[in-house]
Amino acid sequence: MSYTQTPSKTDREFLHQKQVRQQIFLPLVIVLLFILALIGLSILGAFQEGDLIHHLGNISSILLISPLILANLINLFLLIIGVRAINHLLRKLPFWMEHTQQTFQKIEEKTQSLCNALVSPLIKINSHLSTLGTLKKKKGL
Repeated sequence: MSYTQTPSKTDREFLHQKQVRQQIFLPLVIVLLFILALIGLSILGAFQEGDLIHHLGNISSILLISPLILANLINLFLLIIGVRAINHLLRKLPFWMEHTQQTFQKIEEKTQSLCNALVSPLIKINSHLSTLGTLKKKKGL
């Protein structure tokens, strides 16, 4: 009888699952219970006229608006930094491009002179061989 056995979990996998439960699922369940409690209190307070529901409404409005304002301020700060960085880059870009263009022009000149120096002996040899070949044809050798 052949059947595949599931491998036993190692200590590392067990510790990983325990860590996932403690760091992901447990806080998630606690937050969901807290949200359900707030919903229950707001529903209960809606049926009872009183200052408690207004007080809780003001607190929840502050709790909802504060992270949004903070996130928008962070985004605004990052946007300002990005605009200043691009402005600085655009001011420096012509100098960098001119410097890069001059560097490539120097490289081109050196490469051209090196290629000419390497090819000139071959051209001279080819010219002399061509002259000898022409002389051979004229003399009929």
